[in-house]
Amino acid sequence: MNIYPSLVATCVILVGLFASSEWRDLKKEVGDVELGKVLRLCNLGLPIVPVLAVFIFHDKVDGVRQLPWF
Repeated sequence: MNIYPSLVATCVILVGLFASSEWRDLKKEVGDVELGKVLRLCNLGLPIVPVLAVFIFHDKVDGVRQLPWF
């Protein structure tokens, strides 16, 4: 459930980024921001967390989850 919205949002953002040709300025913008490279890696790694949960913890991602107190 979490992967599909993230995948769609990533695709839409990438299409907009390349359509506006702002991808040429990314290297400069990342260099201007302190901790830019670290933050970029964190943003890239965030969608990987659910995938790793499946492999490491043998989590079954098979539907909507309810919190235990509900």
